[in-house]
Amino acid sequence: MTVAGYCNASPDLRQQINSNPPPHPKDSHRHSPIFGVVLTNGDNDHVAGLLSLRESSPLIVSTTTRAHAVLRENSVFNVLNPNLVQRLEEAPKDVIVGLEYIKREARTPEQQQGVIEALMFKTDLLWAQLDALHLAYVEPGLIPPGAFVPEANG
Repeated sequence: MTVAGYCNASPDLRQQINSNPPPHPKDSHRHSPIFGVVLTNGDNDHVAGLLSLRESSPLIVSTTTRAHAVLRENSVFNVLNPNLVQRLEEAPKDVIVGLEYIKREARTPEQQQGVIEALMFKTDLLWAQLDALHLAYVEPGLIPPGAFVPEANG
């Protein structure tokens, strides 16, 4: 099964999804293998595509406190069921700290390239961790020996 996450949810999100290798739903036509969206802000061209992801499947929306406020204040986004859509605000705080560091410390092109390479490494590492968690706890469910077992701790 292919799963996907997106950076921003532009109005043409459905077209973007359709123009890439298809993520496959599990066993239900209402399931979406799209696990999350990171919004860089609450502008209409960054959030309108969320309305294409309302298949009553779990979804993580990670963005700033301000962008979450935009979503809460606009009643059209009430389709984002709060029982299914997690709204994360911690990761954006990390982004703000990182951006402030870059503005303050990475003044030369070489320093900026070093920051980009460090961010690429961190992103690759986080994706590897996400892949490992997915393989262990979602599909195919290969939990390593000694790892957390949800049924045993539930």
